[in-house]
Amino acid sequence: MGNPDNPRQELGDLRELADSLLKHGLRQPVGVMSRQAFVEVYPHHEEVVGRPPSW
Repeated sequence: MGNPDNPRQELGDLRELADSLLKHGLRQPVGVMSRQAFVEVYPHHEEVVGRPPSW
């Protein structure tokens, strides 16, 4: 699930990004947070990110 605040609705062609990653590597770490942590910080997005899985 992407961040609902991301202005991009579609990723489009990722070839340029892939080429840049191959050439330069990843310059910033990828940030990941659990759904629960995200909703605690951004409660107004709870409906957008969906419900947690019922395992």
